[in-house]
Amino acid sequence: YKKALFYLNIIVNYKKEDLPIREDMYCYSKILLLLTHYELKTEDYIDSLFQETYNFIKKRKRLYKIENVFFRFMKDELFSRVDPEQLKIKLLSIKEEMIKLKEDTYEEKALEFFDFISWIESKISGESFVEVLQKVHQADV
Repeated sequence: YKKALFYLNIIVNYKKEDLPIREDMYCYSKILLLLTHYELKTEDYIDSLFQETYNFIKKRKRLYKIENVFFRFMKDELFSRVDPEQLKIKLLSIKEEMIKLKEDTYEEKALEFFDFISWIESKISGESFVEVLQKVHQADV
């Protein structure tokens, strides 16, 4: 995660006019930065990063419903600090919501940038995100 944090910071610290990547990729870099801080449990920074990331993406006026579900989860998780058992129940609910949204071809595009469903599954199962992705991709073959 620390290596990811290093490279994501390089990307998100570009000025908008100097971006070497598409704006949608920049947006997902900001989301990944938020997720990385969440995984690293850098609580002193994550609250403000959440607000900054959410406002930036919302301002684009192209917030996918899947992203909205993710931000709702993050807001609940960050600001209520639910216990692990409640978190698991909440994650199961959010996973089901995202699976339903995935049926919409427009919403499915959000999962091309980052597989929120597999990330949530990793939190539910206790497996690493990489392990869950490997299983998903093996099932696709």
